[in-house]
Amino acid sequence: QGDGLAGLNVTSDTFSDYAPHWTEDGNAIAYTSNEGGTLEVWTIAATGGAGTRLTDNSLTASSSGDFVQDVSPDGEWVVFDRRTSTTASEIGVVSIAGAGVDTFTVAAGTNARGGRWSPCL
Repeated sequence: QGDGLAGLNVTSDTFSDYAPHWTEDGNAIAYTSNEGGTLEVWTIAATGGAGTRLTDNSLTASSSGDFVQDVSPDGEWVVFDRRTSTTASEIGVVSIAGAGVDTFTVAAGTNARGGRWSPCL
């Protein structure tokens, strides 16, 4: 909980969950999970409950999946790395509402990881 005195497990112990990122308002957490069978981007209320899968990839390589990197300051978008192999990945964005997945394809073998939000000047 937000008082810093006690923890609250908001996801299930059944699945592997990675890379949690709070939304700016503190109401939700974007994270990577294998709950759907492959590593995908999920979101969950900060108070717990059912998670919502935001991406739906068909990647099957053991090192592949969608990994959360950042949440936009307005809490509307999640930037993620879509790792297609151990040596290749691309950057993607998905709306926190679960619509509008876009990935930015890069040259084969390129490892495009670590996307972050930056203000436009």
